[in-house]
Amino acid sequence: MKNSLSATEFSAVFAKGNATVSFPVKMIAYVQPSVENTTMVKTAFAVPKRMIKKATARNRIKRQLRAAFQRQENVLRETFLSKPNAYNLIFMYCDSKKDVAFDALEKSIYENVKTLGSNIE
Repeated sequence: MKNSLSATEFSAVFAKGNATVSFPVKMIAYVQPSVENTTMVKTAFAVPKRMIKKATARNRIKRQLRAAFQRQENVLRETFLSKPNAYNLIFMYCDSKKDVAFDALEKSIYENVKTLGSNIE
């Protein structure tokens, strides 16, 4: 159900997508109608170097974001499978703290996905 965004898709999401923020995660989503009447979700996770200087800290936060996203699998199924579209999502960490609670990331991703689901209907 999930794939990674290519560089061109990443740029397109930034140019055409709509952003929602549930601190500390900002989600930028670009929804396209699906050609084959199926649901496709592509994701990317970003931690700006401007916010977190050390690469090890950025990579740790990206791993936590991926894990939090994967734990929301049931919410994703409820939100996306009933609406056959191509969803391109970027989850961006937007806090300067290196140590972030996993629960805060998980809650933020949950709220962003729910907001996207309610905006699509």
